[in-house]
Amino acid sequence: MSEVARRISACTPHQVAKRASVLTQFRDSVRELFAIAVLHLSNPINRYSPAFPVSNLRPCPTHRTPRPSPRLGSPFPCPPPPLGATLGRGGFGKVKVGSYRGTKVAVKVLRGRRAVSTCAREALALPLPPCPYLLSLLAVVTPAPPCHRFARVQWGAEQGGRDQLLPLSTVASLFRLPLDDFSGPDDEGESEGEGEGGPGWGLVVSEMCSPLTLLSLINDVSLPLPITTKLRFLHELASGVSFLHSHGLVHLDVKPANALLTHQGRLKLGDFGCCKDMHGDEEDPVVGTVVYQAPEVLRGDGRGCASDVFSLGITTWHLLTRTCPYPHLHPHVVIYQVVRLGLRPPDHHPPISPPTYLDALLFNLAVRCWAEFPEARPTAVSLCRTLAIMRLAGPSKFPRSRDELETNLHSELKEHYF
Repeated sequence: MSEVARRISACTPHQVAKRASVLTQFRDSVRELFAIAVLHLSNPINRYSPAFPVSNLRPCPTHRTPRPSPRLGSPFPCPPPPLGATLGRGGFGKVKVGSYRGTKVAVKVLRGRRAVSTCAREALALPLPPCPYLLSLLAVVTPAPPCHRFARVQWGAEQGGRDQLLPLSTVASLFRLPLDDFSGPDDEGESEGEGEGGPGWGLVVSEMCSPLTLLSLINDVSLPLPITTKLRFLHELASGVSFLHSHGLVHLDVKPANALLTHQGRLKLGDFGCCKDMHGDEEDPVVGTVVYQAPEVLRGDGRGCASDVFSLGITTWHLLTRTCPYPHLHPHVVIYQVVRLGLRPPDHHPPISPPTYLDALLFNLAVRCWAEFPEARPTAVSLCRTLAIMRLAGPSKFPRSRDELETNLHSELKEHYF
């Protein structure tokens, strides 16, 4: 008796019926996915279908376990940065290396008029339970007016979710930071209008990842990114977005630069500075990077889960083509054309290698994600399910023919679920 048969015989009738229902759902999803791909690939006049003639498509090469890349393998080969080193800079401030209880952490030092309000949005992610696809936040530190010698420390869920008022010197020694990081900008005019009359500064303490992001991998032309790696990256990114949505939060700044690479070569979605509670009434004019934003966000009509799905679609196109969306266009021009003229990334960008079926299907998913109306876009959950099916099918079996695909997928699902 085979291993599968032994597992099936050990199941109760209820378990067999339940797992058979799961197999049926997967089979129906594969049929739908295959039908959509054939429809779009065979219709060259469809505006948003990738311009890949079906005759030019080739089956994916036989899957072989790739040799770990020196930049994507595990463990990450880069030497750990020293304490106090600067990991990155931006208009918000800088990210540097700190330490908490002997473990190195990343500390985002925010300065300026919007520092405290940005920290308030970052703090929305503090109560979230651990997720392998989201950056874990340890604490958010903001000034505690009217006495500027104290700071408010909001701890994450893994640290008990406490809210403490501590002296600045205590916070500095707790995270091994200099006291210079606990001050606002030198220009007084910059700090005007900061909420509650406090100085414009704030700290966001999170787990330490590698110095690389998905954007740096995309821009490194010397680094090959197989379609299977791209598929895994997109599935991890979509899983992080789906987890946020399931806990009532919308990210609103999904882009390759906010997808951080861990030392194990996995992606984690970070930077919750534009995050919003989908059940709250608060409206904030903060907009993330323009080229990834949905038209309803740029119009200011409302921001929901579908806005993150739109950003995932643009990110998918960016990863597949390794080309920045709307190059050489001013952000104001992008806003006008996306909102008023329905501008989207071009239908086709010549890839480095001949396109595979997986390329075409991922392009099709991107097109569905950036639909004009939010209700026409797939949910993050359905997007994760589709990407999981594509990963489970494997490049050697996806898709030569619908019958062969269903047969191989059904056998693998039986092994997985039974």
